[in-house]
Amino acid sequence: MRHNRLDLSTAYLAQARSHRGQPVATALMRAGHLSPSGAMRALAESGRSKASVAQVVHTEGLASANDILKASALHWGAMRVTRDEHPPDPALTGLLEPETCLRFGILPWLRIGETLMLATSRPEEFDATLAALPPGLGPVMMAVTHEADIHAEIAARHGPALARLAETSVAADESCRDMNIANPRTARAAAGLALLCVGTLALAPQLFFAAIAGAGLITLVAAQLFKLAALAAALRRPTRPAAPPATLTDRAVPTVSMLVPLFHEEDIAGALVERLGRLSYPKSRLDVVLVLEADDTTTRAALARATLPPWMRVIEVPDGAVRTKPRALNYALRFCRSDIVGVYDAEDSPAPD
Repeated sequence: MRHNRLDLSTAYLAQARSHRGQPVATALMRAGHLSPSGAMRALAESGRSKASVAQVVHTEGLASANDILKASALHWGAMRVTRDEHPPDPALTGLLEPETCLRFGILPWLRIGETLMLATSRPEEFDATLAALPPGLGPVMMAVTHEADIHAEIAARHGPALARLAETSVAADESCRDMNIANPRTARAAAGLALLCVGTLALAPQLFFAAIAGAGLITLVAAQLFKLAALAAALRRPTRPAAPPATLTDRAVPTVSMLVPLFHEEDIAGALVERLGRLSYPKSRLDVVLVLEADDTTTRAALARATLPPWMRVIEVPDGAVRTKPRALNYALRFCRSDIVGVYDAEDSPAPD
């Protein structure tokens, strides 16, 4: 069966190379997957945001992901692989670190003789990616695949290990991940404080409540002093002439990833999609990542009832000893494709602009 698949893939590769250089929009129109008006719309948006036509067609929902992948393979003269049709070879799991695969959007897929087929979801960056990879991979041939397939395969192979890294991203002395774990020193301190409070309350209740009120007053005064200090610093800051606002045509628009952690959200999914859909930022440069815990069936069911746009995706965090929002965000951060990353809560309503 595998030989038959390779033979079919080789035949497809010969076909793709014969059409190499054909624009993605043209290939989609010839196959009947994109209308001329849709192609013009994609070309106009690509010129505005500097995103690839394939990315624009995908995020605007003008063609299916599989049809775009076929057209992209024809454009680059490369083989097309997917997890369903051509599963990657598990024997190549340790060839590249998962962090490297996520950073460059690649995955060692299989070997044909001595040649390594390296699948990528960013074919336009493939040459630069090869230059950054470690030596010793041997002859390399490019294949194209879905980013979702690369992420799913890495999560299946390395999810628990990446989750453990997410738990320890911050040094222990700067982290609160062990705040619920008592050691002898903290246990003695807590016991001593509890005895002091109980003893004071029993012997001198007025003193106890006066101390509680005094501590509350001190925190309120300290908070107001911090606000006054911030105001004074802002007033002393020299004013600078405002720069004219830049337009989207002045430069390439950066891709922005937005991490949205969700946990036991039953009714928020539809409203969240609607609010984020009002953003005026080019959808081809927007990467909204909904972060779920693996066992959060409530949120998963709510998202299943909603229709997610192509520029929105879901990352599931494997179960672990630590279950915190920072851990979930640290895990999902490795799957982001952007240099600019923001965090929104499910209840947030960002301004459209």
